[in-house]
Amino acid sequence: MIEINKIHKGDCIELIKQIDDNSIDLILTDPPYFFETHGRGFCKDREKLFTGLKNIGVNDDFNYITSGLLNQFLRICKEKNIFIFCNKAQIYDILVFAKERGLNFELIPFCKTAPMPLSNNQWLPDREWGIHLFVNCSVKGSYRHKRGWFIDGNYQQDEFNHPSVKPTGIIRRLLKNLSNKNDLVLDCFMGSGTTAVACKELDRNFIGFEINQEYIDMANKRLNQEILSVFDSSQLK
Repeated sequence: MIEINKIHKGDCIELIKQIDDNSIDLILTDPPYFFETHGRGFCKDREKLFTGLKNIGVNDDFNYITSGLLNQFLRICKEKNIFIFCNKAQIYDILVFAKERGLNFELIPFCKTAPMPLSNNQWLPDREWGIHLFVNCSVKGSYRHKRGWFIDGNYQQDEFNHPSVKPTGIIRRLLKNLSNKNDLVLDCFMGSGTTAVACKELDRNFIGFEINQEYIDMANKRLNQEILSVFDSSQLK
């Protein structure tokens, strides 16, 4: 079994083969994908945004969520419990995969109240999406916390040099909804480390994969800060 509570450097397609069958409680991952801009928008930061996406491996013919990777997800899950962030263009293929394999699904919109102005005479790019694929999965939490949508101002967090950082609060809520304490969570596109930090906060174990060393360093720095924060808090009790 691959080492837990560590971010491993490498291609997730290869690293995931090291994970034992039926060993992961939850897969929660945010693969690189383009934001929808319809090709006609304008924003002074547009070039900067796309350069950042290129740096994490996004290009015009990207397809990170392949049937091969999804089949690996099914192999390693104890119970089928997979949450994938995606854009509109990826939804159809993921749902076809789910139907062919008898998986249930929920489509979760992530709505932004202050989207970037990347659209002209088109619907604003004010939504990203998540798909929960599952079999016999109980969604935990209160009535309010089980709502099937998220609303936030904007997902970009300027303190992290990464083009697509999900707010820790959203990841924290998904972990509470879809996992228990001491569960093992896989994020195979770890990025800036949000999933790892939220797992530490909520007493979950994690396995992370990331191909970019700069982001691994960033994630480990965040993790060390979280560990120091927990230690300092315990000394005050």
